[in-house]
Amino acid sequence: MPGGSVEPGERLVDAVAREVSEETGLSVQVGALVEIIEILEPPYHYVILDYACVPLSGTLRAGDDASEVALVPLDTLAAYSITDDVVRVIRRAVGLPV
Repeated sequence: MPGGSVEPGERLVDAVAREVSEETGLSVQVGALVEIIEILEPPYHYVILDYACVPLSGTLRAGDDASEVALVPLDTLAAYSITDDVVRVIRRAVGLPV
């Protein structure tokens, strides 16, 4: 799932669209807020806002911060090294029970 920082003066929806484009090559329509996650790693406090997005155009590719990118069936998520939070957010975003 793409992510990053909001630039000074940037609206959240614009930051989401920019980060998705930079990290995946896709232009998206940013939809509803799915979940807010807090990660406390002293001395840092990260606040992550996960939005559902709909792809509009572009070709899926790995950005410079990833070695690969893939669209995978939801029932195979457990085979990947992702956190329970990521699985929960994905399931909520596609309307599945969590």
